[in-house]
Amino acid sequence: MRRVLLAVCVGATVLTACAQHPLVTTDNRLSMAQPHELQRVRLPVTIAWKARDVRATTDLKGPGPFFAVFVDRAPVPAGTGLHTLIDNDCRHQKGCPDLDWFAQRHIYVTGAKRLTLSSLPTSNTSSRTGTDHGHTVTVVLVRQDGVRIDESAASVEFTVVGK
Repeated sequence: MRRVLLAVCVGATVLTACAQHPLVTTDNRLSMAQPHELQRVRLPVTIAWKARDVRATTDLKGPGPFFAVFVDRAPVPAGTGLHTLIDNDCRHQKGCPDLDWFAQRHIYVTGAKRLTLSSLPTSNTSSRTGTDHGHTVTVVLVRQDGVRIDESAASVEFTVVGK
């Protein structure tokens, strides 16, 4: 009985300590502002987010951070660069990749906290089914060299209706 009581007391102490100093923390610096989760929108659609304690420059100069916006695709993992997405054709072309090359693959790098999209991929990764087109957008932080800074991310799923 003493061992059970001791185990319960130790367990309660550990859990209390974890509540004060959690082993896993949530980085909520980035949050989506629009569209709202599962909102039905028409094109063009403006994606907007908030970035608490993040000083990005809109001209994409300096060390960053900047925002990488992934449309209907998973973002690169933390510590991984956008260069890992470059294909062999691009590697052999002078000036490739550039922002247009990434945009053609539905990846946008910006210093602004909003992005207006006039078109979206025809196929998508949305888990929803139906006649409307569900899309997912994820925003992460990257350095000037395109390497994702940390696990901070904001994501929203929405549906485009009409044409």
